[in-house]
Amino acid sequence: MNYPKEIETIRVEIARLTSLIEETRQRAAVIEAGELMAVRDEVNERLHESVLIIRLEKMNEYVAMRKTLRESRTQRAILRAQLERKRGEFKLALLDKQAQLSEEGAATTREQAIKG
Repeated sequence: MNYPKEIETIRVEIARLTSLIEETRQRAAVIEAGELMAVRDEVNERLHESVLIIRLEKMNEYVAMRKTLRESRTQRAILRAQLERKRGEFKLALLDKQAQLSEEGAATTREQAIKG
């Protein structure tokens, strides 16, 4: 296993998803603001939020963005968990290798002591 490469690949994907989340969140905020301005012209203060939600739900682009945000957040959380697991596996692999080398070194020392 090439742990460093796998860890870096996961980190890059997390960064990509974080960027996508921020970009999508900003684009959604612009749409929300535009729609809010339109709503304010159409209804009184008590109905603004309800009308905004109804209008936004009718907008396929907005609904798709919200879905992208939700899916990206989920994928990022999964990748973060995978990253931590890979880091842990890598640390264990290093410890196993160190233990193996220590055992081999100790065996060599015993053999030399027996011969010497």
